[in-house]
Amino acid sequence: MTNEELVENVKIEGIGVASNLLAERLRRLILSRELPPNFVFPNETTFCEQLGVGRSTLREAYKVLEAEKYITRTKRGTYVNDVDQTLSSVSFETTIKMSDFNDLLEFRTMIESELAGLAAQRADAENIEKMKEYLDMMRRHRDNLAVLTSDDVNFHLEIAKASRNKLLINTMELAYETFLQGTFNAFQIDTKANIDQALFYHEKVLSSIEHHDPVMAKEYMRNHIQSIKNRGVK
Repeated sequence: MTNEELVENVKIEGIGVASNLLAERLRRLILSRELPPNFVFPNETTFCEQLGVGRSTLREAYKVLEAEKYITRTKRGTYVNDVDQTLSSVSFETTIKMSDFNDLLEFRTMIESELAGLAAQRADAENIEKMKEYLDMMRRHRDNLAVLTSDDVNFHLEIAKASRNKLLINTMELAYETFLQGTFNAFQIDTKANIDQALFYHEKVLSSIEHHDPVMAKEYMRNHIQSIKNRGVK
């Protein structure tokens, strides 16, 4: 990627660019490998002028990315790390955030289908009632994607809690923010169809859990997540 292409991808015309937004855009380019390992960023003065931001904004963005091990800053410049090599040295939560889209969906398929099966065996009346509440909230919040997304992810978290497996519950909670962003992105593409499909699978998963059918709960959850992959959402 050339410096001109880099600026085009991260610059936002007409508004001030906050450091966290700048960090997010650079993170996306690194994860997609559009900014390859060892890519050297322009010097700070030049980059700030090109982006139309102050040095403090750029430095704060760099600080976030450096803490997450996406980049390395030296006196000679700032360059992109090899994401694949850093995965083994960072926290699980950061690893989830750094994961490739397809890897993340495979992870979700394995973990959440098993969680649905366990929930079908172990969910109590309170768990099921909360799932119904989140599902109803999803229906009522169709026109507010941010709230709808939160309802969706909370539905999945309640399934995890119903599994009574503390390790799996903790895993889901650590991945919450990443799942939230992925779900929001999914709903932005062909919104009505994707919401309809999500509601359909949530209803089927919930019904299977309520009827204590782990086989069908796992199957519907697996199909639910597979449907996201089939839509090519990223």
